[in-house]
Amino acid sequence: MPGGAQGQFAAVPLNLGGEKKKAAYFCTGHWGTLAMQEAKQFLEEVVCYRDQKGFYTIPNIPFSDRAAEMAYLHFVDNETANGIEFTKIPEAFGCTLVADMSSNLLSRPVALQCYDLIYACAQKNLGIPGVTIVFVRKSLLERKKALPIPSILDYTKQVKADSLLNTPATFAWYVMDLVLDWVIAEGGVQEMDRRAQSRSSRVYDAIDKSKLYESKVDPLYRSRMNVVFFLTKPELTNSFVEEALQQGLYGIKGHRAVGGIRISLYNAMTEQGVERLLGFMQDFEAQHRV
Repeated sequence: MPGGAQGQFAAVPLNLGGEKKKAAYFCTGHWGTLAMQEAKQFLEEVVCYRDQKGFYTIPNIPFSDRAAEMAYLHFVDNETANGIEFTKIPEAFGCTLVADMSSNLLSRPVALQCYDLIYACAQKNLGIPGVTIVFVRKSLLERKKALPIPSILDYTKQVKADSLLNTPATFAWYVMDLVLDWVIAEGGVQEMDRRAQSRSSRVYDAIDKSKLYESKVDPLYRSRMNVVFFLTKPELTNSFVEEALQQGLYGIKGHRAVGGIRISLYNAMTEQGVERLLGFMQDFEAQHRV
């Protein structure tokens, strides 16, 4: 489908809101919060479950008492801006379970049968912008719509049209096909998961041993895809980013909503790239004698 993940922020409540017109959102970071805010435009009630101390962990959420009331439960499997990733599937207590896997789909095995709907934009591990993947349980296509839906966002119409309701971004489709072939040739999602664990653990280990770098994320939920950390001397953050750029390390400035430093370790990242990053981090800390 077109529209990226943010298109799905609207498509999900429009398609799944049904007669209940209520939904629950596990807001564990920036993108889950945006999805929740979008849903409020279309539903009568949207419940946001979050940790009031900030986006540093995945709290125990008392959802069971209200599960029967809700049309669906939505969560973001990996929060890129905050560096938080679910390590197990949330308990939905019989409620329709919806997952945004935009940033970690294809990075580890997924038990599709445990979800009712999964969506993911392509530009992290799947390819380039222009295509959004949606896995939807067939029974959901028969659910009564909460409101009239633009045809381009209507799951039922898209399925009937074989995803060709409009002229698709054919080059993005082609690139995704090449990426899928590459993943298979490299050993599949099991191998992608092994590499992701290896890359991220090396970076987190360096952070934990450092006096200059600190991660605020609960170690149980640290993302394999996006390592977010801060400098204990915040005044050095801009220098860190600028000097990293001079060393050929691009795009490491933290998300504007969070700040700090963000290291993205998607499937295409190599061990050599991690080595280069770790070398720079070590040299920068030694230079500033922390």
